[in-house]
Amino acid sequence: MPFTDFSIALFLSQPFVLQPPPDTSSLYVELSKLQQAQDFEKGIKVCNKILNLTPSDVTAFHCKIVCMVQTAKFQDALKQIEDTHFKVDLVSDT
Repeated sequence: MPFTDFSIALFLSQPFVLQPPPDTSSLYVELSKLQQAQDFEKGIKVCNKILNLTPSDVTAFHCKIVCMVQTAKFQDALKQIEDTHFKVDLVSDT
């Protein structure tokens, strides 16, 4: 949909407010407990909650992939890696 003078004016009339990033610490505490209990299915769900709040959270993405591998969802994990906007190095020796 192309921008119109009205849509640009409407956008520019909105106040620009920087908001602090959402606090995901409680979700990471929950994720840690699930990892210790080896409940990787629920771990995937918690990772999704974190990623919905902070889509650029590389740690949550990594944890999600680990949980998917632990639950033998190899094809789903590979698809997530292929479709991600994160830079993922699949051939690094380090």
